[in-house]
Amino acid sequence: MILGASGALGLEILKEAKKKNFSIRALTYSEEGYNTIKTFTMDIWFGDASNAPTQLRGITNGVDYVISAMGKSVSLFNPTPNSFYQNNYKANYHVLQDAIDNHVDHFFMYQ
Repeated sequence: MILGASGALGLEILKEAKKKNFSIRALTYSEEGYNTIKTFTMDIWFGDASNAPTQLRGITNGVDYVISAMGKSVSLFNPTPNSFYQNNYKANYHVLQDAIDNHVDHFFMYQ
């Protein structure tokens, strides 16, 4: 599973995973993100992990690895409404809790 798959780092991880024929699940919160990643996987979940953790319950079910490249953009040209606390901490925390509940052995975070 790749979190933040439509961002700069996440997209590169997604491309490499696709080249290696991994089965990939991705999380995005926007239609634009969906359009960016849909050529690499069709297992796409929609939601804002920082504000709506209940809608993402079970997102890690059946997943072996979670790779998180999810976080607030530092680009001045890509402002996002949520804070670093919401995007970097709360969102990853909520998915991590789901991963614990679903006995995922590996959770990698790149910020």
